[in-house]
Amino acid sequence: MPATLATETTREGLFASTRWTMVLDAGESQTPPAEALSALSELCRIYWRPIFLFLRRQGSNPDDAQDLTQGFFAHLIESRAYARADPDKGRFRSFLLGALKHFVAHARAHDRTQKRGGGMILGQLDTAAIAGSIQWLLLDCFRWSRKTPVEAGNGA
Repeated sequence: MPATLATETTREGLFASTRWTMVLDAGESQTPPAEALSALSELCRIYWRPIFLFLRRQGSNPDDAQDLTQGFFAHLIESRAYARADPDKGRFRSFLLGALKHFVAHARAHDRTQKRGGGMILGQLDTAAIAGSIQWLLLDCFRWSRKTPVEAGNGA
């Protein structure tokens, strides 16, 4: 089958054959912006459902799969990762699945990362006690600063 022809998904969840001209048009900087945007939009339309269903088969619930799919395509567009796809290196669907697996691993690692102060029980500070402690500390520092080195060494 020629590289420029594609069939829509014949069965639910299957990846369509890649239209490499569309992928290359989306990634080429020489392609007019309107054509590149149209090609990118078409790629997202064609591959959204297979990516979503792949995530569902991997165990994601529908809401998480939808969020991950949207996030993946947003990342793909922002990073212009699709421009690195090369027909000589393999199928576009393999490129997408590899990029998706990396994206999901990164997203899950980010979700597991403990935030600063995570696990701590926050309580209200006793500002009066803190202020008193600071005054006491300053007074003690002042007393020590007034002593001579001999007095300080003797603990006087």
